[in-house]
Amino acid sequence: MAWLRELRIAVIEKDIEKLDILTVELPLLETFQDKKDALFLLGEALVILQNGREDTKKALTQLRKNINFLNVTKEVGTSSIDFRT
Repeated sequence: MAWLRELRIAVIEKDIEKLDILTVELPLLETFQDKKDALFLLGEALVILQNGREDTKKALTQLRKNINFLNVTKEVGTSSIDFRT
């Protein structure tokens, strides 16, 4: 089945966008083995998506810290560093 093969590839490549598309387009699986494989791969996809969410959360937290730092350290006037020398 093409969907199962694409899901397997997306899991191996940790392709979050492709996993998102494939999990929305869940087809009717006919054989027990296909269902078993799909269940395993969807479990792996869930782990990948959760890890991606955690990485995004960490990146956003770091970005907020950087923005706060820059806001605190920016000066109203001109910079005291002279790059012309």
